[in-house]
Amino acid sequence: MNLHERAQQAAQEMAESLAVTPGEEQTRLCVEIVERALIRAVLKERDRCISVTASHARTETTNKISDDIRAKEIALITNLSAMR
Repeated sequence: MNLHERAQQAAQEMAESLAVTPGEEQTRLCVEIVERALIRAVLKERDRCISVTASHARTETTNKISDDIRAKEIALITNLSAMR
């Protein structure tokens, strides 16, 4: 089921629950409103997912860099200690 079909189904369910019979123009407007609402919701959720993914990637990269720095510090200290 595509976005337009979902919007049509939602508009039909609204009309049924309100016990009204909208005209063709009213139905078209309702479908457009529902479509816009669905699109906004999907785009907002997409942006949230991108933000969470980017944050996670930054955290993961930061952790890898920190681990690498710690490992090199340990190696340096070990080498310097061996030179004594």
